[in-house]
Amino acid sequence: MAVDKIGQIRRAFFERHLPIKEIVRTLSVSRATVRKVIRGKATEFRYERGVQPAPKLGEWVEVLTEILEKEASLPRRERRSTQRLFEELRGRGYDGAHDSVHRFARAWRNERAQARVPVQAFVPLSFAPGEAYQFDWSHETITLQGLPLTIKAAHMKLSHSRLTLDEIIRLHGVLIEDMRFTRVGLRPDGVFLGERDHQGDPLPEFIGARPTDLADLMSGSLEANDRMRDDELNPVLQAAATAFGFVYVHPFQDGNGRVHRCLIHGVLAERKFTPPGMVFPVSSVMLDRIDDYRTTLQDHSGPLMRFIEWRPTSNHNVEVLNETADLYRYFDCTSAAEFLYACVARTVEHDLPHEIDYLRRHDEAIHRIMNAVEMPDQLAENLVMFIRQNKGTLSKKRRADEYEKLRDDEVALLEGIVRDAFTGFEEDDALAADPASGP
Repeated sequence: MAVDKIGQIRRAFFERHLPIKEIVRTLSVSRATVRKVIRGKATEFRYERGVQPAPKLGEWVEVLTEILEKEASLPRRERRSTQRLFEELRGRGYDGAHDSVHRFARAWRNERAQARVPVQAFVPLSFAPGEAYQFDWSHETITLQGLPLTIKAAHMKLSHSRLTLDEIIRLHGVLIEDMRFTRVGLRPDGVFLGERDHQGDPLPEFIGARPTDLADLMSGSLEANDRMRDDELNPVLQAAATAFGFVYVHPFQDGNGRVHRCLIHGVLAERKFTPPGMVFPVSSVMLDRIDDYRTTLQDHSGPLMRFIEWRPTSNHNVEVLNETADLYRYFDCTSAAEFLYACVARTVEHDLPHEIDYLRRHDEAIHRIMNAVEMPDQLAENLVMFIRQNKGTLSKKRRADEYEKLRDDEVALLEGIVRDAFTGFEEDDALAADPASGP
């Protein structure tokens, strides 16, 4: 019984002096319940069954216990839900209910948790070079051209700025959110990019380094990265050599491209190419120039294919038959460096000024909107977006939905504010149409 129901019973009896019979009729509770509430001081009544019969599950307890013991050794995110366990038992012939499986699994896990010896843990206050890094987002307020401007800042703090294989693998684990089908760390088998034939066998356009060569190639790449930093090589060239060298080796089963772009940001931040605490948005430019990006990768990988002897495996992967480590250890970085330099130049000369101009105009519009009509921040943010998407006006559907309380003169005023704020602003691409836009 909930606290509110208990409160109603006690107020009816002690304050309003209603008889038990009337309380029973009014609140639809039993006489025994009313007596229990007014005679005691408990604030909660809960029924717990002493023994929960599970006749259908009885013969499956050993099987379910064995499954739970195996699952207990897995990371929490990789353990199956009781619904998945129930489905497995059904597949084996269990014809009972899901509730029985759920109750047993919950009781088994609770009992195991209570019996577990507490783990002694601590938070280290110092780290060895390259052992750890910190990353977080924050909202900061700056003054730009005399106006307050709120920006979203990314903060990255490296520990002694030493890049290690363990740190790259840790980063890989962060980027691969669902690890059920992707191994985190150096891959144990071959990898290729390309198509497949009608039987599912590979038709590769690119083949990564052999699994047995990965540890040595990664060690050499990281040593080269340290030397380039210590010799004060140009930061963009260092980032190109380290990051593109990584993606050419392709050391992971999946996520190589994401780690590759993070390495570019990491090297540039480490070399203080960008202001402290700022993520230089060069990777967004790379994705905008995706065709040039692919061409840069293919210009390297395409010519190597004639030097790689391979055969398809029984699981439709590739197996490299000859020594290929030097193909990945010594590579021409010219096209990669030129591509990255072009992306950096566009970021500095166009994207950053364009983004700052947008943020200034956006904050000016929000400031004027809030002065005209007070509304929640998110509603004002959405209003700017909807008006811009509908070419300077608020669509009839939006006016009848989220903004139905606005008067016509207020809508006209707010539309004018947004148009004025963004007059002369050049869009990179056409704004995505508002699904609710219309005449």
